[in-house]
Amino acid sequence: MKELCVILNPGKNADATMKATLAEQEKQAPQIIDAMISQRAPKDISPEKLAQLRKAMIDTRLLAMRRTNELLLESIDMNSLCERIYTEIYDKYFSEAQLKDLIAFYKSSTGKRYTEVQSQIATEAIQLTNKELETKLVDVSKKVMQELEQKAREGAAAAGK
Repeated sequence: MKELCVILNPGKNADATMKATLAEQEKQAPQIIDAMISQRAPKDISPEKLAQLRKAMIDTRLLAMRRTNELLLESIDMNSLCERIYTEIYDKYFSEAQLKDLIAFYKSSTGKRYTEVQSQIATEAIQLTNKELETKLVDVSKKVMQELEQKAREGAAAAGK
């Protein structure tokens, strides 16, 4: 298993995937903040105040995300963590003979190519998934807020009877 971990270098791939995920989250922050503001900001707020609020919220969110990621990457040895996790998982699902087959595959030109592009594949998958989910998330959030507002109105009406 040690040989497979050396070949796959899961720590490097996990590190790259975490960085790609953060970059994708940073890109989405403005849209998420816009959705939150559209649902929660007072309707009579001036455009200037709204712009200030938006900027402050985006800046705060980005700062928190970056700092969290920074501290996370500092506090975790991704190579040893991934090696430990991969060993446990691969031992669970693969026999010794199958592990040898995997090692042979990853030593092949196709396997080497896969390990070279694995983090890019993961990054693109994250980006495309987030793009697909982004619109749905905003729509679902709006629907939930409308439902909650309706329930609040119904509760207020029932209390007033």
